[in-house]
Amino acid sequence: MGDPQLYTVCVAISYVSIAISILLLTIFIRSPRLNENAQLTPIAYLSLSDLIWALWALICYTPAMNGGSSVSEISSGLCKAVGVFGNFGALSSFFWYYVITNNCISAIKGKTVEEDTQSKGWKKHTMAWGLSLFFALLPLMIYPTSGYGPVDSDGYECWIPDTHDQEWVRISYYGPLLVIIVQALYLLGLVFKLTCWDWKDDLNTQRVRTAMRIIVFVSVFVVVWGEALISRFVEYWMNYERFKKHFPYLEDVHIAMKGSAGLINGLVWITSSVIREEVKQWDWESIKSKWLRCRSANNNDKEEMLLSP
Repeated sequence: MGDPQLYTVCVAISYVSIAISILLLTIFIRSPRLNENAQLTPIAYLSLSDLIWALWALICYTPAMNGGSSVSEISSGLCKAVGVFGNFGALSSFFWYYVITNNCISAIKGKTVEEDTQSKGWKKHTMAWGLSLFFALLPLMIYPTSGYGPVDSDGYECWIPDTHDQEWVRISYYGPLLVIIVQALYLLGLVFKLTCWDWKDDLNTQRVRTAMRIIVFVSVFVVVWGEALISRFVEYWMNYERFKKHFPYLEDVHIAMKGSAGLINGLVWITSSVIREEVKQWDWESIKSKWLRCRSANNNDKEEMLLSP
C-alpha cells in the first residue's frame, strides 16, 4: 500500500460511482411508475447504499492520493464515525442485493413477486437498514474504544482493525457477505440453466435479454465483493507476510475496486430498456427551459455583482 496512483484510481472510480448512483436515484424519484414496481424499487435503495460506500472510499483515500493527513490522524472519533458509515453502506448493499436476488429467484420459479404493501415494505426496510446499522455498530458495542480504527500501515482506511484479539468481530461483515454470495451463486446457476437448456432455441426474447442482465448484475456482486472475501480467507490461511509475497497485487486490486460496485450496477440498470423508456417519456423541453432560466438568472446575478460599486 502507499502508491498514490492506486489511490487516484480508487478516488476516480468513486467519483464516477457517486455520479451514476445519484443519476439512478434521480430517475427513480422523478418516475412514479418505477417506484410502484416491487421488482425495481430495491434497485434505487441499492444505489443509495452504493453511494454511501463510494463516499466512504472517497473520504478515506482522497488524503492518500494527495499525501495529506489521514482521517485517523485528524481524530480517532472521526475515524470511528467514518468506519461505521462505510460499513453501514456496504452491509445495506448486501441486504438489498438479497432482496433483489430473492425477487429474481421467485420470478424464475414462477412465483409472483408481491407488490410492496405498507407492512411488507416496512419489513424490507427494517431488515436492510436496521440489520445493517446493527452489524455496523456491533464492533463498537463489543469494543467501544477500539472497534473501529486505521487498518492499513498508512492509517488512511478506517474500518474494523485486524488486531489478534478482536479480529473475530469481522464476522459481522463477512458473515452476511458469505450468505449473500451463496444466494447470488444459486441465482446464477438457475439463470444459466434457463438460458442454456430451457431457452436455448429462443435466444432473442426479452426474457433472455433480462436474464443476461441479471447474470451481469449478480456477477458484479460476486466479483467485487467476493474478491474481498477470498482475500480474507487466503490471508487467514497464510500469515500476512506470506499473503503479500504470494499475492502481491491482490490487495492493490482490492483497493482499486472499492467504490466500483455503484459504477457497474448503475450502468447495468440505467441501460436497461425499462429505465431507458421511462427517461424518454420525460418532458425534456420543460427540463431544458428550466435549466436555461436558471442559467440566465445566474448570469444576471454575476452581471449585477460586477456592476455594483
